[in-house]
Amino acid sequence: MPGRPRFFFRALGAAALAAVAGCSAGGGSGSATVSHSPAPSPRASGPATGSQLSRLLPGRATLPSGWSLAAGGGQETDSGPALTGPPYLPALPKLSCARWKGLDAQFLLAGDQASYAQLSVTVGHGASTALGSIGLAGYYPGWAARQFGLIESLAYHRCGPFGLRDEITGARVRMKPNAAAVAGLGDQALLIRIVQTNGPLPDGSYYPGAYLLVARVGSYIGDVDAPATPGRSPARAVRTVAAQLVAALARLAG
Repeated sequence: MPGRPRFFFRALGAAALAAVAGCSAGGGSGSATVSHSPAPSPRASGPATGSQLSRLLPGRATLPSGWSLAAGGGQETDSGPALTGPPYLPALPKLSCARWKGLDAQFLLAGDQASYAQLSVTVGHGASTALGSIGLAGYYPGWAARQFGLIESLAYHRCGPFGLRDEITGARVRMKPNAAAVAGLGDQALLIRIVQTNGPLPDGSYYPGAYLLVARVGSYIGDVDAPATPGRSPARAVRTVAAQLVAALARLAG
């Protein structure tokens, strides 16, 4: 099928989170028990800084086949040598998967993190390419488990089917999210898949969805997000990168 460039633009930070806060909730898929215990307080000890986390991100030589570093100056960012303490921006509880369009997966880790590092990657060749992302975030003790619970709440209870309009053809697009727990990947792991259900579009292509793995290792959370379309899954590549991140975070935490 013919392809053409499509990109999920980066939108990490307070401005992007504020832009999507307050959107309506969708129907849930799956079920999970999510703890809503009070937020823990930072202690004297903290996680690795953003500068340290950035050293764990894969380089050009270690990316999966068909993946490359995204062009432009914003392909890799981090929070620098200092940790960020509360107050944090409590945006994730207000988000809906209907606003996934236009954001990369970094918004899932943002809000309570003390440090972060992220990498933007291009997946595919020629005209058939889309943007993916690899991210790491560090949290004060207790905050990573709380953040993972918020991610589960979004994925299981607010990620219902949603519609949008394709920017190139103007056609209506229906997207269906699905979430499932993943065993054997860190302390907790979640797979989120979002795929178009009414394709192909008039030009024969599909609107890119997402194949996303989120994993927690102690006080750290990592995620790997790649574009997915019906019949074309980046599962093997995403799982390989996620396993490498988890192993690196385990050494860091241990």
